[in-house]
Amino acid sequence: AYRDPNHQHSITFNNYFFNDNQLIGTKTILRVADNSSGQPVYNITVNGKIVLANNAGTISHTATKTRTWVAGYSTATRSDDEYDITGSGSVTRANSRVFSYLITTPLHVATSCRWIESGVVQITPQGASARTLDYGNGTCDAQANYTVNGKTYSISLH
Repeated sequence: AYRDPNHQHSITFNNYFFNDNQLIGTKTILRVADNSSGQPVYNITVNGKIVLANNAGTISHTATKTRTWVAGYSTATRSDDEYDITGSGSVTRANSRVFSYLITTPLHVATSCRWIESGVVQITPQGASARTLDYGNGTCDAQANYTVNGKTYSISLH
């Protein structure tokens, strides 16, 4: 089962289309040992592609992440579950431009909140300077700060 140590499951797209775009790839989740605080830890790998309709190219995404179940594990209620996510990955757009990302401060996700509540992601477009997306201090809101070239912009998430 999902909660059992060493349990692994994979999600693989097989002839799956959305708006004539084909999704290809696999996401694998492996339940590893608890951390030193007794919290369950999952290693996640993603290797996926979107083949765009009308020969518009392919978008690729690879990632390696760690998800730590920090709250709600001992209850049967999903609405109290909370996770911290770390890791990195890259996206290659249809025009071959690569964006890499690194989670520099763990992303905190609560199932009771629509948005990421806190954490920082560093995003580096190919040939450009790194920028950061800061989700804030733990408040469940749609606000984040985007910093590029020393300038910070407040943004609203959708």
